[in-house]
Parts: sequence; structure tokens; C-alpha cells
Amino acid sequence: MIDKAKFDSFYVPLHGPSIEEVREIIKEEGSFLIKEMRVHDPTAEMNIALSSPSKFVNNLIALFEPIIVQHFGEVMDEFVRAAELHCSLDVDGCLREERARTSRAMLVVSLAKVS
Repeated sequence: MIDKAKFDSFYVPLHGPSIEEVREIIKEEGSFLIKEMRVHDPTAEMNIALSSPSKFVNNLIALFEPIIVQHFGEVMDEFVRAAELHCSLDVDGCLREERARTSRAMLVVSLAKVS
């Protein structure tokens, strides 16, 4: 489906900055003042049993589609089919356990434009 060299060179650096790092970046940039910052775990009250392969794949698409298309070209239809198949064949529950074990945080920041 995709070129092996492109697959081998695909890398998505992910960094989850701390609240302090975000605060420092906003302060250094200088255009905004922080009114309020809150951290929320969107999965804290989620019933993991309600998680489905298509929901998991939709999250992947929302996060990574532009990067995948830029690197591999128009492969999203194949990617979605392959990812949903992979997740649905997860008979030993590894993906579900990984999703339950991995913490996720959403940082919500209320800003005011510096005048």
C-alpha cells in the first residue's frame, strides 16, 4: 500500500508540555495574558467498555490525518480500513488495556489579548 522507505522514515514526535512550559511559552510570546488554566482528563469518567475500534480510529484521524497525508499521500481510506481491522482483531485486549492505562490530559487555557 505504501512505500517501505516512506514507512521507515515516518516519525511523529509527540510532546506533552507541562502547565509550566505552556505558561512560559505564552509569557515569552507576549501577546496574551493567562486568565485561567485547567487540566482535564477527558477519559476519567469514560466507560472503557464503550470504546470501539471506530471511535479509536476516529481519534487517530483527528490527530494525525494531515501528517499522514503530507507524508504518504492520499491513503486515508486504506489507513482507516487497516486501523479498524487491526483494532477489531485485538482479541487479547492489548489495545483496550493500553487505552485504559495511558493517561490523557486536556489543557484548557483562557487567554486575554494584551492591549
